[in-house]
Amino acid sequence: MGELAIELSGVAKTFRRRTIPGGHTTFKSQLVGLLRGSRQRFPARELRVLSGIDLAVPSGAALGIVGQNGSGKSTLLKLLAGIYRPTAGRIRIDGRLSALIELGAGFHPEFSGRENVYINGIILGRSRREMDALVESIVDFAELREFIDEPVRTYSSGMYMRLAFSIATLVDPDILVIDEILAVGDEHFARKSRARIEDFRRRGKTIVLVTHDAGMVQSWCDLAVWIDHGTIAAKGNPKEVVAAYRRAVAERERAGTATVGPLEAPQAPPLPQPGGLRLEGREGEREAFAPGELLRAAIDWGAEPPDRAGAARAEIRRAGEKVWESSPRPAPGPGLRLEIPSLSLPEGDYELVVSASDGAGRERSRLARAFSVRRAGGAAPAALEHRWAEEAAAKIERADPPRGLTAGA
Repeated sequence: MGELAIELSGVAKTFRRRTIPGGHTTFKSQLVGLLRGSRQRFPARELRVLSGIDLAVPSGAALGIVGQNGSGKSTLLKLLAGIYRPTAGRIRIDGRLSALIELGAGFHPEFSGRENVYINGIILGRSRREMDALVESIVDFAELREFIDEPVRTYSSGMYMRLAFSIATLVDPDILVIDEILAVGDEHFARKSRARIEDFRRRGKTIVLVTHDAGMVQSWCDLAVWIDHGTIAAKGNPKEVVAAYRRAVAERERAGTATVGPLEAPQAPPLPQPGGLRLEGREGEREAFAPGELLRAAIDWGAEPPDRAGAARAEIRRAGEKVWESSPRPAPGPGLRLEIPSLSLPEGDYELVVSASDGAGRERSRLARAFSVRRAGGAAPAALEHRWAEEAAAKIERADPPRGLTAGA
């Protein structure tokens, strides 16, 4: 990891937004207005998505980019891929770059999969002769032999993804840019994809990855960048960057500003510190689970239990975004136990957040605990089967919060 594969200096990106003040606009109304000399004009305003981005990625490094939705992560990748041009600043790319940013981007829907393989390979810098030698390997890796000569408009999203990933990796780029696209694949292809990316790493390729899986960034990347409201909030060691990102997300959630507002947003009044939260599997306390496993949460509300006229509820969050919410449980009592018999979540890092409100619906207590799912599973569910049970608080040991998360607000 000596010379730089990617270098950004003072990069900014601004878009122009036009707002229609009200009513409806049609092509006919605009044409009539043009002929009458009174064509309606809409005010435009600038929307700055990225500002002052300075970043250097050594050759052979794996860079993970984290941040909440709308922070500018995907825009940054599109600048690297040449899809957008920067409004200001300079971008230098040293080597052939291949990007997996939008599912099926660059595919012509009426062309066959084979024709799209050639078109995309040539766009990525390979000659026709080189693509002749690669096309069969691409088809085999994508597992699309039966459909490769069908129009890609007939493909499912998984088939799109497999073909796009196969082209992007088998043309052997120097730099691979990925934006969460691997979440589309099934478990079998996800394993193949990870093995292919690991092979890229062993061969000294440069990888830039945008993902909501903070655990993957910590364990898999050499460098990490946290993008927040269009600027770099932190960069460097992945564990330190992810910890700072998680702390900020937790602070915003407590302040009720999880997706909007700067870090300096006013904080909400502190909630009482709960007694503790412990996560268990079938064999005792756990921090990592596999999909389909049992998860039990032992909850102690502490010295001041919530009003029995109130309610308790639980949420599971991933990178600050809610993926599941329990049904409310009336009359919290001094202690509770929440049981999820089958934890059907995809691989990644999560946070269980349990809160209690009083009879008027005001939140009085909240606590959180991190856990991970370490084997690829299905899509995040809209519902998880769960059971509540009241429990004496004295039976529940106090659990210290993991680093980067706060157990009470």
